[in-house]
Amino acid sequence: MGCDIHAHVEIKAEINSVKKWVYYEEINIARNYFLFGEMARVRGESNILNIKKRKGLPEDITDTSLFHFKRWEEDAHSPSWLSRSELNKIGKHEDFPLFWGIFAEYREMITEEEGLDFRVVFWFDN
Repeated sequence: MGCDIHAHVEIKAEINSVKKWVYYEEINIARNYFLFGEMARVRGESNILNIKKRKGLPEDITDTSLFHFKRWEEDAHSPSWLSRSELNKIGKHEDFPLFWGIFAEYREMITEEEGLDFRVVFWFDN
C-alpha cells in the first residue's frame, strides 16, 4: 500500500489590522518517499536539509485546513507543517526542483517586504 500526502497552503495576512493565518488552497504533491522523508521522516529517514522533526498541526491552524484534516482523521498520520524558511531550504536543494516549482506562485505572490507569509500544513495517509 502506498503513502500519499495531503498538503494545504495557508497565508498569513493582515485583515482588519490583525495578522492571521487564512486558508489559500490545497496543493497536489506527487508521491516521493525521499521528499516525505525530508519533510516528516515518513517512508524515509533522510535529513539532508536538517528540517526539524514532525511538529503536529499548528496551534493556529485555519478552520478550513482543520476541516480537511478531520475528513482524513481516521487514516491521517504524521501531521506537520513547513514554514517559508523550511520550504526555501527544500527549494535550494538540487534533489527537489519539481517540489519547489509547486511553490513558484507563492514566491512571486508573497514577498517578505509585503509583510505576508505562507506555510504548508500537511499529513499523510496509507
